[in-house]
Amino acid sequence: RPTIARQAGADLFISLHADAIADPATRGASVYTLSEQGAGRAVREITRDENWHRSLNLPGRDSSVDRILLDMTQRATQNRSALLARTLLTEIEDADHPLLRRSHRDAGLAVLLSPDVPAVLLEMGYITNPEDERLLTDTRARRRLMRAVAAGIDGYFASPNGALQMASASDAGRP
Repeated sequence: RPTIARQAGADLFISLHADAIADPATRGASVYTLSEQGAGRAVREITRDENWHRSLNLPGRDSSVDRILLDMTQRATQNRSALLARTLLTEIEDADHPLLRRSHRDAGLAVLLSPDVPAVLLEMGYITNPEDERLLTDTRARRRLMRAVAAGIDGYFASPNGALQMASASDAGRP
């Protein structure tokens, strides 16, 4: 999925999920961003291909310079992903949708591995919790949650870092 997003020229990537856990008392939404360990995995996976620099529009003349540029791109993308996560969580909380106590988490999940597209995984709640399950199956509650997600996306692109992301994508010739 991250590869498809990159090929499509995506400005961000959001993967929507419903969580499950043995404890039915656990409830609330959370947002995952790429962990440091996951970032290292992403770099290793990308650089396995001998032409990896082409997929990132890097010059390819000096592999050490390209590697530095990849690391810088990855760090900037992680920062933008964290901004997106914070913006989404603020809007979701403002919409009175319950949040998990530690609602911003990090992990090395495959859907978060793109080095140049800000990505988050949104766990909308726990299907193993009766109250969350009710919210996730209620049309009005889902609509309210998705409006909050849309507002979070708008807020992300309204921020200076989000606007910078859009401008740099346009400058790179991406749609």
